Amino acid sequence: MVPVKMRERCLRWPVAVVVTALFIAGCAPSETAKSNLFDLADVEIGDPVAGLKVVDIRAQTADGTPDPTDATVVFEGQVTVTGTVVHHPEDDAFLGNLICMMELDEASERKLPRMRGDQRDVWFCFNNTEEARRALLAQPGTGRATVVIDDYTIQHRPTEVWNSATLVRVVSFDWTRP
Repeated sequence: MVPVKMRERCLRWPVAVVVTALFIAGCAPSETAKSNLFDLADVEIGDPVAGLKVVDIRAQTADGTPDPTDATVVFEGQVTVTGTVVHHPEDDAFLGNLICMMELDEASERKLPRMRGDQRDVWFCFNNTEEARRALLAQPGTGRATVVIDDYTIQHRPTEVWNSATLVRVVSFDWTRP
């Protein structure tokens, strides 16, 4: 009879060998598959990031190298996110009359692609403002919503820019304050 401790060690050893062999063979999930982070220098049109497909990249400097401080990356694919919706008043000098989604929950933030090194808060404005106004907030105010978006676009520049997305549909919405 084999002692219990020896049996446990013998059973663990083959599992460790198989896991190590799979990792070495490249069968382990890649960081890209597990993460919403991507490197601008490595991403190409058609690549999947966080389940969305890269469809456009504009980030070339004069010498042809990618410039992560001045980039636009467009993604295709629908994703459901939850956060605070804000309809900014018309007299807001920066975001006047735009409808934006901010303060996304952690699960939603992980669903959206993010350039490695981008330290900004994750938020975006709807590029189909009229549809967002009809579906969410006709008047300036704030609410909490779960929405389906498409065409998520990262705008990263050394100036005041924001990410954008197309509102596909509203899953839920709760008005919180004017």
